[in-house]
Amino acid sequence: MKKTAVYLAILALVAFSANIWGTDIYMYDEVKNAQCAREMYHSGNYLVPYFNGELRVDKPPLHYFFMILAYQIFGFGAFGARIFSALFGVCTVLGTYFFSKKYLGETAALFAGVALVCSIQVATQFHMATPDPYLITLVSLALFSYYRGYEEKKFKWYLGAYVLLAFATLAKGPVALLLPGIIVLLFLFLEGELNVKNILSLKPVLAIGLILLIAAPWFLAVHFVTDGEWTIGFFIKHNLQRYSDPMEGHGAPFFMSLVYVITGLLPLSVLLPQSLIFAFKERKQNSFVQLCLVTVTVFVGFFAFSGTILPSYPAPCLPFAAALIGYFIQQKKEAFQIKRLDIQISYWMIFLIALALPIAAYFGLKAESYLAETAYVGTYLIVFPIGAIAVLFLFYKSKIQQSLIALAITFFIGTAVIHFVAYPKIDKINPVAVCFPHIDKQVPVVAYKQMNPAFVIPVGAPVNQFEHISELKTFMKDEKRFYLISRKKYFDELEAVSGLKLVVSQHELFERPEATLYEFNQLHVEAGR
Repeated sequence: MKKTAVYLAILALVAFSANIWGTDIYMYDEVKNAQCAREMYHSGNYLVPYFNGELRVDKPPLHYFFMILAYQIFGFGAFGARIFSALFGVCTVLGTYFFSKKYLGETAALFAGVALVCSIQVATQFHMATPDPYLITLVSLALFSYYRGYEEKKFKWYLGAYVLLAFATLAKGPVALLLPGIIVLLFLFLEGELNVKNILSLKPVLAIGLILLIAAPWFLAVHFVTDGEWTIGFFIKHNLQRYSDPMEGHGAPFFMSLVYVITGLLPLSVLLPQSLIFAFKERKQNSFVQLCLVTVTVFVGFFAFSGTILPSYPAPCLPFAAALIGYFIQQKKEAFQIKRLDIQISYWMIFLIALALPIAAYFGLKAESYLAETAYVGTYLIVFPIGAIAVLFLFYKSKIQQSLIALAITFFIGTAVIHFVAYPKIDKINPVAVCFPHIDKQVPVVAYKQMNPAFVIPVGAPVNQFEHISELKTFMKDEKRFYLISRKKYFDELEAVSGLKLVVSQHELFERPEATLYEFNQLHVEAGR
C-alpha cells in the first residue's frame, strides 16, 4: 500500500516537473507572476506586489512567497519559479490517493492518482508559475480534511480545513472560501444534515476568526499601503468584473467549464460520463461519493455562468472527478469485462483522440506561417496513437486493468515528450528568444505603447513604456543609444521617427500580435548625414 503512494509520488514529481527548467518563462501569466515575485525579492518589499515597476493587483501573495523562497535557494529562473507548483501537484496526487483509499478503496485510489498523473492538462497546470497549483492543492485538501472531520466527528480535521482555506484565500482570494462554503452547505443539505446543530458543530465563529487571523493581515496591510488601490483592483476588477464580463479575450460558452473538466483529466476522463451517472446512483450509499459529486457540480456550475473562463478555473474539482473515475473503475469491473457498449465507445474515443493529436499538431502548426518550420514536432506525438493501438488490443483481449495501465503509460510518456522535446522546439522561436540575442545588455531598453511582458524577464529591470511619440522623441534627446520594443501595428508611427532602425520582428506564440525590436544609435544617425 505504502509502495503505491511512493510510486505515485515519484511519477507525479516526474510528470509535473518535467523540463520545468528547459523552457522560457514566456506565457503571459507565468511572466507576470514570476517577475512580480522577483521584483518583490530584489526590492525587499514583500508586502506590495509590483510588475515592471507598477502595482500588480491581479493576485494575492502566497505564490509570490513560495517563488521568493525558491529564488533564495536556486536563484531566479524557470526552475525556481515553477518548482513549488510541481511540489504542490505531488501533494494533490497524494492527498487524492490517501483520502480515496480510505473512503472508496485501494483500486479506486490508485486510478484516481493515475488519472491525475497521466493527464496532459494537469501536468501542464502544475508546471506553471501561477497561483492555480496552490489553489487546487489547498482547496482539495481542505475539502478532504473537512470530510474526515464530518465522518469521524473530530474537530481537528475541521481546524485543518480552515487553516488550508485561509492559505487558499492568500493564493486566489474570496473564491477559495465561496465555493468550498457552497459545497459544504449543499453536501449537508443533500445528506439531510443541514441544521443548526451541525452548523454549530463546525464552530463557524472560530472558523471565521482563524481564517481572518491568517489571511486578513496581508489584505489589510496592502490596502492601507496602497491607499485602497490594490483592494479595488483585485476585488472589483479581477473578481466581480472577471466573473460578470469576458476579460482578455477569455469569454466562452456556458458549457466550456464542463469541457475543461473533461479535457483536464484525459485520457481517463473518457469514462467521466459513466462515472458521474454511477456516482449519482451511489451517492446515498457513500457520502464521500456525494461530496465528490457535489464538488464537481458546484465548480462546473459556478463557472458555467462566468464571463471569463480558463481551463484552470474549474481545476480544483479535478481531484474529485478523478476519485469518481477511480471508483467507477473499481466498482464496475463487469462493465469492462462484458465490453458494454458505452465502455467500447469510450475506448474508441480515446483512440480517435490519440490519433488526432499528432495530426492536429502537425497541420495546426503548418497552418501558421510563423510556426510552419516547427510542424515536424507533430510527428513526435506519434507515441499517442501507437500506445492507443496497444490499449485497444489489450481491451479486446479482456486484459482490462492492463489496458487502463497502458493508457496511462501512453499519456504519461506522451506528456513527457511534449515537455521535453516538442514544446521546447516551439519555444525557441518565441519573440523574446528571437529578439533578445540582438540586444546589447549594457544598453537601455524601452517600449512603445505595447510590448510582450516576457521581455521584462531577460532585461532584468523595469522597462519604461512610452504612450506618445512626443515622449519617445524627448527621451531620444537624452539617450545616445537604446533599444525599443513594440508591436507591428505601430510600425507606421515608429517608421516616421528618424533614427529608429527595425532590427527584427517575430510573431508571438499562439497569439495574433507580432513583436518588433528597434535600435536607436545616435552615432549611426550622425554618420548617415
